[in-house]
Amino acid sequence: MPTHSPTSLLQPSRRLPTASPRREHRLVRGWLPALAIGLFSAALAGIGPRAAAQVGGGLPPEVVRAASPSTEQVEVIRKFVAEQVAKMKSGDASAVEAGRTALVDVVSDPAATVGFKLQMGSAIGADLDQLVADKDQHRVVNALFVAGRVATRNTTGALERSLGHARPAVRLAAAAALRDVLVSTSTPAPPLPRNQAPALMARLSQQLAGETDAQVAQGIIRALDGTRADAALHLEAMQSLADGLARQTARLRKQKGPAAGAWVDALASGLNAIRLSLINPANAGKMMPVFFKSVGAAAGQSVALVRDQGFEPDAPVVALGNLVGTADTVLVFNHAASTGQAPEKQTLKDDFSKARAANDRSAFAGSADKWIGSSGLLTKAPYGLPAGDLAP
Repeated sequence: MPTHSPTSLLQPSRRLPTASPRREHRLVRGWLPALAIGLFSAALAGIGPRAAAQVGGGLPPEVVRAASPSTEQVEVIRKFVAEQVAKMKSGDASAVEAGRTALVDVVSDPAATVGFKLQMGSAIGADLDQLVADKDQHRVVNALFVAGRVATRNTTGALERSLGHARPAVRLAAAAALRDVLVSTSTPAPPLPRNQAPALMARLSQQLAGETDAQVAQGIIRALDGTRADAALHLEAMQSLADGLARQTARLRKQKGPAAGAWVDALASGLNAIRLSLINPANAGKMMPVFFKSVGAAAGQSVALVRDQGFEPDAPVVALGNLVGTADTVLVFNHAASTGQAPEKQTLKDDFSKARAANDRSAFAGSADKWIGSSGLLTKAPYGLPAGDLAP
């Protein structure tokens, strides 16, 4: 069965060469969307198991399926890992991908036990730490993919550190791999306990708050939203997302000139994920005051961004209109859920469109004040946001 992988995009002709920072940035910008699609398609589609006799290209099935691997089986695992890691450390792109495929195949086998996966993590953890520190981006991305699929305490550290990598492509790969880890924590017998998920979500939120590349921000949003199959975990993830979005939007408001359209789209994507959480009947009565406050801050900051930057000559008007419409919807549903009151009327998108047509910034600011003004709803209970956080 063919193996779907992000690294099929990283053939030598597609890899990023050493170049000036400006040229590398242009190359990364064009390459990131394809990488994101590959990574998340692989995460969603999964990697099919090989025939029993060919697990991992030859690793005995009884080893993969051993509930508690024996000393001899642990030695087989370590030898297998060493052989595959040697391929991944080679200078040959095909060998790197072959090593990755073998490692991912064994942990993706439906019958692979927690005991086996824990031994895999123990055997490969130190090597993955070395691989993700490598200068070769192709090698690094492949290693991150493996780390996300093994998904044990021994491999998540490499992913968390890689979120802070200098290269956007590496940060994006780390976010995609962390999505795999978060998804795995909701399985019946995860190699990484579910109680470890909040710390990973907090790290993703922290990275989102300070991220400088909109494509990577989209990847982080997808990683947090990827927990949707576990309603309780997803609700926690959406609070982490809201916290990161609020801080990122505040950062964008402070920069010189309007936010780029890609950033505005990323903010809208994040708010839309939160919107779906708010209207999910399964979450009724389960959202806490701290959740409502975080969501209010995220949506309020987006309204403030549109107020502050939406009337600049080079502002991405269509994207900003979509953003303020999504933010308004989130504010309305969040307020209704937190207060038990009937939903407020949604007007901000139309108000922005009319004010833009009339080039009347103050008209839209007046409409936005309902939520983000010095006495707006977000400054009162149950939110209590400081008015200065939302002021122009």
